[in-house]
Amino acid sequence: MTKRSQTSISRRDFIKISSVFSDIALLQACQIKFSNVFEGTSINNPKKNVVIIGAGISGLAAAAHLSKEGINVTVLEGRNRIGGRIWTDRSIDNIPLDMGASWVHGIKGNPIYDLAKKNKIDTSITNYDSHWIFNFNGDELSESEEINLKKQSEKFVEFIEEQRSNLHQDRSLASLINHFITEEDLSEKEQLLLNYYVNTAIEHEYSGSSYNLSALNFDSSEEFLGEDVIFPNGYDQIIQLLIKDIKINLNERIYKINYEKDFVKVYSEKSIFSADYVIVTVPLGVLQKNDILFIPELPEQKRKAINKLGMGILNKIFVKFPNAFWSKKPHLLGYVSEDKGQWGEFLNIYHYLNEPILLALNAGDFGNALENRIDKEIISELMIILRKIFGPSIPNPISWKITRWGNDHFSYGSYSFIKVGASAEDYKILSESVNNKLFFAGEATVTDYPTTVHGAYLSGIREANKILEEISK
Repeated sequence: MTKRSQTSISRRDFIKISSVFSDIALLQACQIKFSNVFEGTSINNPKKNVVIIGAGISGLAAAAHLSKEGINVTVLEGRNRIGGRIWTDRSIDNIPLDMGASWVHGIKGNPIYDLAKKNKIDTSITNYDSHWIFNFNGDELSESEEINLKKQSEKFVEFIEEQRSNLHQDRSLASLINHFITEEDLSEKEQLLLNYYVNTAIEHEYSGSSYNLSALNFDSSEEFLGEDVIFPNGYDQIIQLLIKDIKINLNERIYKINYEKDFVKVYSEKSIFSADYVIVTVPLGVLQKNDILFIPELPEQKRKAINKLGMGILNKIFVKFPNAFWSKKPHLLGYVSEDKGQWGEFLNIYHYLNEPILLALNAGDFGNALENRIDKEIISELMIILRKIFGPSIPNPISWKITRWGNDHFSYGSYSFIKVGASAEDYKILSESVNNKLFFAGEATVTDYPTTVHGAYLSGIREANKILEEISK
């Protein structure tokens, strides 16, 4: 098989093309604004107690920032591990497989990349142009087919921008997709290519199915410039940098927070904790399920924002084979499925780790549907796809790991998205503190960088600084 450069628009390219319609200066302003959060606030009162609910990246960032200022911090984590949706599994031959977050999106000015660079943590670039795509018969797309895919993708992006400029009321992205199909009179084959593009460049990026994504606002976030990178030795290396001298209690599942008095009481299934301030960093899905009772209940505006936003799915299936029967060269493999939104993309772990491992990515409805199926069925269906592409004689996998983030009671999903009828303003509302003692952090509380690790990290520092300002008054 000869390598060909991927000619369709990648997920990052979609954002870059869309950003032509916005002011680059806005991004620069955001970067300047966030650079100030690291400065901290000088205080002279170390006696205040802060409880942080959740030992994910936002909770640990807040804890590290507050501890540095002499604040007494306790982190309560419901799981039996730290990291939250950053989860590096090493159960297969001690190979680091990131079950949750994988990428640092945009390395220029990105605080996560800066942490990695400062601490000499290895990173590897994902080149979205190094992407071999196969049709539903298992044949690699011809050069002319790839050119057509690129042209159609570009025309689709332009169409979406034009339609959105004339929208006075929100609707689903799917409705605009259907309008595009009708207006362009796409053939069945062209529709399959469009479905592939929407699934891999949009639904995988934003974790929601197109009929749930807001046509007006689904891509309203900003981004850092530069390449996307992964951590070959595991994303949990970043987590380890933040936990020094931090008191973390595991297996503390929180079910109630009472903030009606001058202090806040936090109730777990094992203990009761009192604090002057509490930072809630649980994922949006947990808030939507009302797994935590707030006394008094949260303000109506915040409750509405919680329910307006979407909690999406991007599930991963790592499969290890006895040997690699595919090329090490491409960074990604694509599959133009006849079934919309299914098995569209694979990350070539062999390229990064020199191990015979493929990572299948499935988002939205199909990613959610897989959660209710047993491993054997999922692997069997996956092998049908791979045997179409690589032939019937390829071996069965010797091991695998499958995520089910939607059924995870500590997240109920992978990351947030802007649902029809919602906007970035709902992220802002979710970030607002209550009575200057109940604070909120996490990827779903960031207007500029939602859904990302760096957004979650910055939100933790943001809330820590709010508390420091309160203490210094």
